[in-house]
Amino acid sequence: MKRLLVTGASGFLGWNVCEFPQEDWEILGIYHDHENGIPDYIQSYQVDLRESDAFEQVLERTQADAVLHLAANSNPKYCEDNPSTSYSVNVGSSRAIAQVCKDLAIPMVFASSEQVYSGSKANNSEEDELSPINAYGNQKMTAEQKIMRIHPEACIARLAVMFGDHGPSAKCFMHEWLDKWEKGEEVTAFNDEIRNFLSGYSAAEGLFLLLERQATGIFNIGGKDAISRFEFAQKLAEKYGVKDAKIKSASQKDIPGLAETRPADLSMDLSKAESLGFVLRTVDEELTELTNVN
Repeated sequence: MKRLLVTGASGFLGWNVCEFPQEDWEILGIYHDHENGIPDYIQSYQVDLRESDAFEQVLERTQADAVLHLAANSNPKYCEDNPSTSYSVNVGSSRAIAQVCKDLAIPMVFASSEQVYSGSKANNSEEDELSPINAYGNQKMTAEQKIMRIHPEACIARLAVMFGDHGPSAKCFMHEWLDKWEKGEEVTAFNDEIRNFLSGYSAAEGLFLLLERQATGIFNIGGKDAISRFEFAQKLAEKYGVKDAKIKSASQKDIPGLAETRPADLSMDLSKAESLGFVLRTVDEELTELTNVN
């Protein structure tokens, strides 16, 4: 069985990758702070990816056949407030990992983000010129550029905003909304932020597909529906049977300064991933599956 070294294994996406039902890979997880976020049956290693040679030492120790680089400071506000610290993780570590994978001729898949797009138009494609409007998007764009320059055979997955189940050390807006409704609180959801909402399960499925097909280059990965956060909130309440869910429809423009750092329309052209075999699922389908599991 092939060995897959996963950075950020204790995060939302990392946990979903570890839990994904597949038989081709033995998963080896790297974490920084939250060992409890990785399932007990996964061999894990504590690594500070900012430390020189730390990743290479673990890679050589594990003799992994491929690398799935998911680790990131992914909170846009944190990246705005802490540009130097977040850059060292989102860009510096990514560049270093790409160099090691290139030197050792090891396949690498990098989890990027829809935030690399400006949000000024619909149906963003992999060939579009990038113009991110926040620090996180800029860092992901820069990481992509450095990775492809160093390791042209690498693969980059631009992932849509994700939802679904997660481990004990990760968070998801979906469950935060459900918790608020359970307490009788109101959820504010933007009616002018359009996203191809993607479950953690489908995101993991897409990443394993890229590994299986030995894909190179850039792929948008998202769900079938391009809908607003407000529409998602309505579907979530309906599927989870939340009675009298308090949902406030809002616009980015209602909050001064927000539209300058939160892209409006990050809907994506998903035809490239679909042609590779990626299955596009609607939000209703994804939520139905989640409620059946839970």
